Amino acid sequence: MYLNKTEKMNMNLNETKFRIGDLVYKPKGYKFPGIVVSVFKNTNGETRIVAELENNGMLHIFTEAQLERRPNKEKK
Repeated sequence: MYLNKTEKMNMNLNETKFRIGDLVYKPKGYKFPGIVVSVFKNTNGETRIVAELENNGMLHIFTEAQLERRPNKEKK
């Protein structure tokens, strides 16, 4: 089935590995403990994750394969 770029970008995001609010880390290379602030598909229909670095606020765009989920800690 052929999908044009707009259709790829609008594909269901329920099939993604991460959700907004998930705590994540980058297991390879440089460290990046963060929280997911956005999940979207690029114009090729590939999922991208925007994570905000803890204690810094810097945003970085990742592929799903670059991140792993951390347990969410409840704040009291």
